[in-house]
Amino acid sequence: MPRPIRRFVVVLSVAVAVQGLAVLGADTPRLRVLLLTGSNNHNWRETTPVLRAILEDSGRFVVTVTEKPEESTGADFARHDVLLSNWNNFGAKGGQGDWPQEMRAAFLDYVRKGGGFVVVHAGGSMFAEWQEFQQLIAATW
Repeated sequence: MPRPIRRFVVVLSVAVAVQGLAVLGADTPRLRVLLLTGSNNHNWRETTPVLRAILEDSGRFVVTVTEKPEESTGADFARHDVLLSNWNNFGAKGGQGDWPQEMRAAFLDYVRKGGGFVVVHAGGSMFAEWQEFQQLIAATW
């Protein structure tokens, strides 16, 4: 897919998601987003700033970016309302970028307690062997 079309698809997808949240109202506190990035089979260095800008420019989100999500903890998750994944370990060799068991457990606990999780495009092409994760996202590449 040509680069301008890819960028348009990413921007459009995020814009639709943001507009869907517009019904929250102006007096609603801003949602805290933890944007997972730093590895992706697409150009995360280009897409991450675009995602962040779209969210922050809406006035509805406060965005924290981590380029090493595999080092996150349950406490990191708990400080945020939603985790947005622009990250994957698709094609990584030897477990590179894999999440330790403690982090996997903390992630599942976060979602079970109502924490939000959103994947952007290739952000869903990770953890093919992790059955609970695959059930959570309901679809993958």
